[in-house]
Amino acid sequence: MLGAFFGAGYRDWWFSYINNIAHVPVFDNHWLVRQSVAKVFEKGFIKLDRLQPSMIEYELKGVAVGPEELRLKIDGPYPLLGDHSRSRTPTVDARFIGTHARFSRSIRLLDIASTFAAAEPLPDPGKAIALSGAPRFTGSLLERIFGSNPIAAVFFSVWRLIPGRARSAAYKTLRNFGELLYGRTEANVQRLPFGLFLKAHGDPAECRNEVTALTMVHQRTVIPTPRVLDVVYGSGDWDSKDSDSYLLMTQLRGMSMYRCIEVISDNDLAHIRHHLGLFLSQLRSIPKIHRTGVTISDTLGEACKDSRIRGGQHVGPFEDEAAFSQYLMFPDDPARRGHNIHFTHSDLNPRNILVDRIATRGGGHRWISIGSLRKPCLSAFAGHGDTTNSSNRRFSSWGITLRSLN
Repeated sequence: MLGAFFGAGYRDWWFSYINNIAHVPVFDNHWLVRQSVAKVFEKGFIKLDRLQPSMIEYELKGVAVGPEELRLKIDGPYPLLGDHSRSRTPTVDARFIGTHARFSRSIRLLDIASTFAAAEPLPDPGKAIALSGAPRFTGSLLERIFGSNPIAAVFFSVWRLIPGRARSAAYKTLRNFGELLYGRTEANVQRLPFGLFLKAHGDPAECRNEVTALTMVHQRTVIPTPRVLDVVYGSGDWDSKDSDSYLLMTQLRGMSMYRCIEVISDNDLAHIRHHLGLFLSQLRSIPKIHRTGVTISDTLGEACKDSRIRGGQHVGPFEDEAAFSQYLMFPDDPARRGHNIHFTHSDLNPRNILVDRIATRGGGHRWISIGSLRKPCLSAFAGHGDTTNSSNRRFSSWGITLRSLN
């Protein structure tokens, strides 16, 4: 096993070291470093990769596991393993450093596993619904300041009276200001001060569908969703200065599940899966839009959009599943018939699921699901849509988890 993991050379050296440990010079396995460095090195936060073929030149790299970021002041990323005192003091054997580099990720995972809370039974549906109905806007400073006070409603009512072109220019400035403060968040989503987010859409139809989806989910379910404060619809013409549509919304607490999926215990994952099942049940209970001759559509009863269909182009609306299947591979496959049609998220992968870490009485922590609509793509699709989409993305193992929800 060690030979497969280390290679024959490293394995033989380790066996030789263990069998003759009494004869190994003390400087070979001792290394004097600063205390701050020793702590992060011991926990596997950093590793030193040797720059071949040199025996003293290394590159310092962070070991990314979970959402925690390394907070260590580094003078330079390329340290030298040598006697800087020039007193000819022997240095630690480089193979110890190489061994640590190979095991650094495993060290991180073992350290994280020690913080997992003890296994707990799944909550009953009533308690789970209460948990999923937690405060929707806990991340928004505006919500904490105004609460139910009508001042906020009056402010945004007056703000929305300003012409769209002026508001669009203001949002472009806010977008640049937010990038200056917090860095670039995502390609089309920018974090702003006061717990707000600004989302830019190049497609006005997609923006209208998202606004309707957020409003619909907020009104008809207890799934935590961002609150839409303002929307400016652009022209959709790339040659125009006002091509982008802007959506201003409040921020939900938590983080994307993809950032921490590696550090979530099996027990917490079972809880998250349980809550997601309740979220999906609520989505599927939303009444479909009644429009003559339309069964599969977006939230407005118009053309729907999916990144796996025709390169993300708008298609439909469709009269039934058979008409929709004509846009897919193997449209006449009998397996593409007879599914229930209801509202689905259509992009339920870990990037679009919000989770949060809570402390437990025992000193550990647990992960809970906060919401499943970080990026609403709500449309009326066949019931297997969420599972199929997630199975065909980079989070292939997540598709297996979702199959238990259908």
